[in-house]
Amino acid sequence: MLLMLHSTLPWSVLVLFTMRMVSGLSNGGDEHQESDNIDSDNRDTENQTTVRDENHPLLTVMETKPHSMSLMVKPRDYRPDTMVRLLYERVPLHRKPMLQHLDDPVIEYIHLIRRVQSHDLTELPMGKYIVCGEAMVHGEVYQASCFETRIERLDNNTLQSGVKVIIIISIVMVVLVIVYAVLYQLCKKTVCRTNK
Repeated sequence: MLLMLHSTLPWSVLVLFTMRMVSGLSNGGDEHQESDNIDSDNRDTENQTTVRDENHPLLTVMETKPHSMSLMVKPRDYRPDTMVRLLYERVPLHRKPMLQHLDDPVIEYIHLIRRVQSHDLTELPMGKYIVCGEAMVHGEVYQASCFETRIERLDNNTLQSGVKVIIIISIVMVVLVIVYAVLYQLCKKTVCRTNK
């Protein structure tokens, strides 16, 4: 019995030591990860309070037309040499208007030459859009805002010109095939009669 206890004792000690190490690492890792999350939350909160200001939005929709929209860019505190980075993307309906929800946005840079400026976005497909803007001076963002809007398609009950061309080409091809089939049958019959 003593021999049996002696042979299993190192294994049990090794298992207990390993379990303590694993539990210690996971607790330490969780604490470290939690502190990272707290730091990132504080940074996000700081960014939202210093940069995001929805009471004074940087971008305002002036007008939406089929396949286009007109924006007013107006920073709260205009600074000389302000550049506005405009990011927009068509998104699914359930997305909220936040910069983080843009996967692959179109990016445009607008140099503000006056306090209030207008900008047009054209050739937009139909759908919901998230539009974000960041006002910056020398790369430092001092104001940002996002909004969502819907772009409708031009509803004049007519087909697009490309679709009309494809339909016309298809009809012409069908007519040509029918004419060819009729001419082939006529030539075949005349050739057969002359051979008899």
